[in-house]
Amino acid sequence: MKFKYFVFNLFVLLLSLQVAGQNKNAWDEQYEQGKEFLKLEKYGLAMQTFKPLTSEFENSIDVRYASYYYAVAAWHHGEDIHAKNMFLQLKNKYPSWNKTDEINLWLIKIYFDEGQFEEAKKLMQTLTAEELKNKALALEAAYLSQLSYEQLYEMITSNTNDQEIAIALANRIEQKPFHEQDRALLENIVTVFELDPDHYQIKSTEQSVHKDTYHVAVLLPFLFNDLKEPQSRITNQFVIDLYEGIKTGNKALKQKGIDLVLHAYDTKKDALTTRKILDLPELQHMDLIIGPLWLEPVQLVNEFSFRNKINMINPLSSNTEIIDKNPHALLYAPSSETIGRKTADFIADNITTNKNYFIFYGSSKKDSTMASSYIKKMDEKGFQLCHIEKVGTDEAKRILDILTNTVTIELDENSLVKYDTNMKGTLKITEKDLLVLSPDSIGHVFIASDKAQLAANAITALQTRGDHITLVGKDQWLINREVSLEPLEQLNTHLIAPSFIDKKSAAYTIMVDAYLQTHRTLPGKSFWTGYDMISIIGQLLYDYGDHFQNEDGASRFVRGTFTPGFMLDGHNNNQYVPLVKLNNAELFNVNPIR
Repeated sequence: MKFKYFVFNLFVLLLSLQVAGQNKNAWDEQYEQGKEFLKLEKYGLAMQTFKPLTSEFENSIDVRYASYYYAVAAWHHGEDIHAKNMFLQLKNKYPSWNKTDEINLWLIKIYFDEGQFEEAKKLMQTLTAEELKNKALALEAAYLSQLSYEQLYEMITSNTNDQEIAIALANRIEQKPFHEQDRALLENIVTVFELDPDHYQIKSTEQSVHKDTYHVAVLLPFLFNDLKEPQSRITNQFVIDLYEGIKTGNKALKQKGIDLVLHAYDTKKDALTTRKILDLPELQHMDLIIGPLWLEPVQLVNEFSFRNKINMINPLSSNTEIIDKNPHALLYAPSSETIGRKTADFIADNITTNKNYFIFYGSSKKDSTMASSYIKKMDEKGFQLCHIEKVGTDEAKRILDILTNTVTIELDENSLVKYDTNMKGTLKITEKDLLVLSPDSIGHVFIASDKAQLAANAITALQTRGDHITLVGKDQWLINREVSLEPLEQLNTHLIAPSFIDKKSAAYTIMVDAYLQTHRTLPGKSFWTGYDMISIIGQLLYDYGDHFQNEDGASRFVRGTFTPGFMLDGHNNNQYVPLVKLNNAELFNVNPIR
């Protein structure tokens, strides 16, 4: 009986093994069929084929692979939820499986697809294989590239060390129109994460190319169809004068063997017209762009200059905001910041030993910028700002009141330290015991404004006081009848004069005579700017090539024929700020560069 029982059990066992073998062979065949469907990208069929295999032979290692490939097929078939659930089941059931890293990579991809950035980032920290880490970083970069500037900016605030977010944000900034780019943020990202500054054009590192001939595009609002046949009534004469100066200066360059070819384009103060000009194929081959002058055309040309790495120069503006941080954009004039800084340097070093001073500034942005820059430099020099106030043209008398009779200011033995702006009354300067700002208690007053009304009230106040306070202001005051020359001379007034022209020079006399013979009229003020700008920039092109600002020697001071000169000194605007004063009713430059 025992023998019969043993034989029966052996038979059952052999039969079971045979059936199991047959089932295993069938399982293998179906498994291979599923993999073949995957290769053929028939993901629906692959899912159907793998699905039954995910629950058979639970103790077999093969079920793991069947489940894994089922999840892969589901993802490709657009069944993200099924794929995600299967990958999570595999992780939980087989935490030590050697394909866990690959499963995590798939989950990372799914989380990115779902927008679950934090979940994806957590899993990225668990990857061990370098190849899979790199693939995860690529997935992150792809995800981030789809986000907006606002989304990335918000993310970087809570993920300050994430280089992929930083790169994506830098790319988003770079993709914006240039005038909308936060260049300060971009520069910070490039510095902190050690990105390629050349790629983002943080600074101009273009190798300067020397040429026999330089092509210069002049983009100005001429406002007439044919330069040779101007409209009978020209309302923007200063533009015509500027271009006449450029043409005349270019003729002088040719006599020196410097070959610049001018190409004039009429922007008409219009963005659409300017865009059409920039679309012309020849603009891509220019070596320099002069202009334009109005804001919207300037923004378009600034963008074009930045993208194509072509230098542009604005001949008249002192506003660095219009060129922003374009490394290929320059101002021929000193900026408002430069004017404030350089003026403070000269006044502090040369004019007064009394370190107390007042500032009144006008309503424009350039006035406040100039005043702020002046204060910063004066602080460095150890000067004491005793009063600062913004004054509009309709309240210019405020300057007269403050300097004479309406503000209580108490002085200690060193300087004035307190004043009461609420004091009322009409104190007279002759009431010495009531004079709140004692004679010579301050060294100078800086009026940071072109407005003659402010100047006139400051002049009246200082004349009334009769002490030795120096007045510092702008040469634009001289074109207004409200300001006469005699009191300016008496008050030792120093005027900021970026476009000062020495009318006593022989060169000026010769040019005026020649211009009168040709045009039967005197040249306008912007003629001289146009002449010297093209003369100086042409010389820099000849000496240092098309990206002259990148060459060390180009930072030197270049003397103008009529205007004082030009000096970059590592900046994007003229760093030389002439100051003039009157002597016998004639203006003299008191800080020339020898």
